[in-house]
Amino acid sequence: MGKLGDACQMLKDVGFAKSISEKSMAARFILAATKVTEDMSWSQATNYGVQIHEGLVFLNDEYHTNLKENTRESLRKQGPKKMATVGLARDNVSEGIATNSKNYRWFLSDDFF
Repeated sequence: MGKLGDACQMLKDVGFAKSISEKSMAARFILAATKVTEDMSWSQATNYGVQIHEGLVFLNDEYHTNLKENTRESLRKQGPKKMATVGLARDNVSEGIATNSKNYRWFLSDDFF
């Protein structure tokens, strides 16, 4: 199983979804947020935060997806925003960063990470 499959299994394991496919934006967000590539170990994962655009670029470069710029909103809504409703992700608004700031980022929640 590749890293995308691992991410899907993680989401199943925490009860995020009973059935989840490798096309899941939440699973893809996990990869982008942790910056884990196929040849890395999960122990090398980071949680420094990711902008949605950075996430798209990472996924296209490392996982050879073909996500277009107009996919950003789908990635945000179906990935970190949906995960945040169940405590699996968070943004940095609580740190005083505005959602339209260049410093706005999404993270995996500390517990989930």
